Amino acid sequence: MQENTQNIESQNPTEEKKPRRGNAPQISAPPVHRTPVHAAPVHAAPAKARKNAKTPQAAPEVKHRVRRRVETRAEMLDRLTNPTISLHEASVILNVCTATVRRYASEELLPHERTPGGQRRFRLRAVIALSRQLGGKRVPKNT
Repeated sequence: MQENTQNIESQNPTEEKKPRRGNAPQISAPPVHRTPVHAAPVHAAPAKARKNAKTPQAAPEVKHRVRRRVETRAEMLDRLTNPTISLHEASVILNVCTATVRRYASEELLPHERTPGGQRRFRLRAVIALSRQLGGKRVPKNT
């Protein structure tokens, strides 16, 4: 039976024997065509439109201006003299860490507003008032 299997293997001409690692034939790669670096890309020329061609055009959308509400004098003075400040800026003014300012805000010692992104904003006057209120009561840690 062993002879029959050897004959069958030798009779199958479609199977190629895999070359051994040491006996692999050397195959040269075909040359690669590369465009020079300085060559400009070739683009197709745009099709010319006829002068008399009538193409349907959509009506341009009319954009309406949205008028902002005019700020009153009192509102402008309040905005300029009492600006909103960030959590970090409030912590520097109060000379405490940012976690303490968050705690003051959650305990409603320091009124705040939230931005659309969820950040706290404080009014400068409120921070200064709290700073004066805490003035002598706050003891620095580990000094």
